[in-house]
Amino acid sequence: MKIAKPEIFNDLEIVNIIISLHSDHNVFIQSWGEFIFGKELNLPPELKNRIFCIWFSGLIDLIVDKEDQYQVLLDECEKRNLNNCKILLDELTVLIDAISKSMDKISHEEQILLNHHRNGLVHARVYSIHNPKIGFLKYLDKNEKIVKKYKGTKDEFWALHRQIIIGTMDSFISPLREKFFETNSDYYRILVNMSNTPFFTNLINLAYKDIKK
Repeated sequence: MKIAKPEIFNDLEIVNIIISLHSDHNVFIQSWGEFIFGKELNLPPELKNRIFCIWFSGLIDLIVDKEDQYQVLLDECEKRNLNNCKILLDELTVLIDAISKSMDKISHEEQILLNHHRNGLVHARVYSIHNPKIGFLKYLDKNEKIVKKYKGTKDEFWALHRQIIIGTMDSFISPLREKFFETNSDYYRILVNMSNTPFFTNLINLAYKDIKK
């Protein structure tokens, strides 16, 4: 979501927006990470796949927010001398780059189908998938930009679906989940760091140093 008039926000509000770009992602990890990676729970792949679809779509939305908000927030930090928040924006870039590298392992056709499956899991019935034109399935393109509207028709979408998903949904999703969360990836290393450190406390402490008392 774009920030239309950043000048109407005071310093604390700008700082909190920047914090939320990190903290919302961190909350997601704390809420769902145990279900995918937890050895004690040891959930079956079918459940991990459902969580992965939701996770994947959430990361697409995070990239969209970065694309829409980064430069605006950086400009405000420059104007207001919010130097610690500039560090957080740099770290956001590192995070988004890591996410994008992992997404690059998944074709945009596969991303579209993951997004569709997520919508079915979350909303149950998604009637708009039967419209002549389908414009709500987002994916990361080869230029590492989010395409916010699928330009294919209903018939093209279902042809794609039949072509790629030739077995069960889980046989389609499991290899994608495993590729995305490969333990040697930059994104996986970030997940480990965020899970094993007082990430949120450190984030807050750093950001709020920019608030003049």
